[in-house]
Amino acid sequence: METVERAAQTAPQGFRGEAQALLRLGAPIMATQACIMGMGFLDTAMAGRYGAVDLAGVTLAGTILWPVFLLVTGVTMAVMPIVSQLVGARRTTECGEVIRHGVWVALGGSLVTIVIIRSAGPLFTLMNADPEVVSIATGYLQATSWGMPGAMAYVVLRQSSEGLGQTRPPMIIAVLALALNAPLNYVLIYGALGMPALGGVGCGWATSAVMWFELGLMLLVTRRPYFRATGFFGRAAQPSNEPGLAASNGPLRPTGLSPRLSPNRLAKAFSVWLEWRWDTTLRILKLGLPIGGTIFLEAAIFAAVSVLIAGHGVTALAGHSIAANLNWGTYVIPMCLGSAAAIRVGFHVGGGNLAGARRVSAAAFRLSLAYALVVSVVLIGLRFHLVGIYTTDAEVIAVAANLLIFIAVYQIFDDTNATMVGALRGYKDTRVPMLISLVGYWIIALPLGVALAKGWLGLPAVGVYGYWSGLTLGLFLVAACMAVRLRRTSRDLERIDQLALG
Repeated sequence: METVERAAQTAPQGFRGEAQALLRLGAPIMATQACIMGMGFLDTAMAGRYGAVDLAGVTLAGTILWPVFLLVTGVTMAVMPIVSQLVGARRTTECGEVIRHGVWVALGGSLVTIVIIRSAGPLFTLMNADPEVVSIATGYLQATSWGMPGAMAYVVLRQSSEGLGQTRPPMIIAVLALALNAPLNYVLIYGALGMPALGGVGCGWATSAVMWFELGLMLLVTRRPYFRATGFFGRAAQPSNEPGLAASNGPLRPTGLSPRLSPNRLAKAFSVWLEWRWDTTLRILKLGLPIGGTIFLEAAIFAAVSVLIAGHGVTALAGHSIAANLNWGTYVIPMCLGSAAAIRVGFHVGGGNLAGARRVSAAAFRLSLAYALVVSVVLIGLRFHLVGIYTTDAEVIAVAANLLIFIAVYQIFDDTNATMVGALRGYKDTRVPMLISLVGYWIIALPLGVALAKGWLGLPAVGVYGYWSGLTLGLFLVAACMAVRLRRTSRDLERIDQLALG
């Protein structure tokens, strides 16, 4: 499999070559995300077939679980650009320490997540949710809480592998996890093989088991030569003259799995894992907290809008939910393209090739813009057909189809913004993008959306369309500011050096 360095060295110059390298690196990430979405779809569909109350419980639990999960895993995403820059600087053997501390940060974050999601019962009560639904939601959260340490550690190792340019192993693991998720759901939700039927709560136990399954497979991946070259176990693989992943002292010998660990080696590896460096931890948190904050702000704004739209009636909420679901489905590809851009920009910055980093940013932007324009045409032309997949209610179809026009415009800003944020992450520029998101979404988009929806300040009340108008304008401003930030950062050598040292 191709490493970041080899991909960078063999890719031809110009947009076409850079686009091919980005797509080659990003395609497995897209497949991984598609599998993750598939597991979410299976959970919803299988819980819904068991009963409407169970579906409502799983959905209600998700309003607490996923924003918190995205916030914590967003913090650990700092590992990816740090690793890619180290690889670009031919300091691969230093990656292991970063990855180990990333795992510790993830495990600490998993404890925080467990406390929050297991304490969500009173919050559901304040929301005046149906007691039966609350019972299933709290049971689901308690079940998934047991899988949080495995999930968080897996995410760090997956991002580390992607930062090293190895995006296919996580994809294979995601495919296997999706294949396991369906039968586990069936056994635990409906009751089979002597197990009791647990309904929506069984869905939570299945999710928890899959999380540990993914971590187990990812630990096997860490035994591969490219991972051992990082010093993840405290000792980097020996160099050779054969092609492979560049380490600080030479390329890695691709000889398959590492030798059998003796008790002495295990003891040494364990002692290395107990070595704690606050500077490394703070380095991850300094870079990662703004990443997590940005992701959380984006996820939370949609949650807030959904709550506000609920006050406008069932039809408005249903139409909004369909539009938001389609929007998320189209957003996955540019989001993954942004991850690929972060990896390649980080590699070029680490290697001192700032012109190469700018080429990556430009290629990622052009690819995402071309994709957004195609998707916009499809959304407008097929909007009634797409909405018809979800519902046959004429009023809901009308609302959702109108919202897809907003999304068709919104898409252009949303998709290009995703790749620009990814490129900035490759430069380790994360604090200012978080502030841009905070202002654009929460200080401009949300208040404007509420004013338009409710007809404040003498404006006509347009209901659900007002919120989407606010989101569209807010995201346009965010994307414009992000473009200015990326342009300035990519040309500011002093800023790049300062960020690289952070």
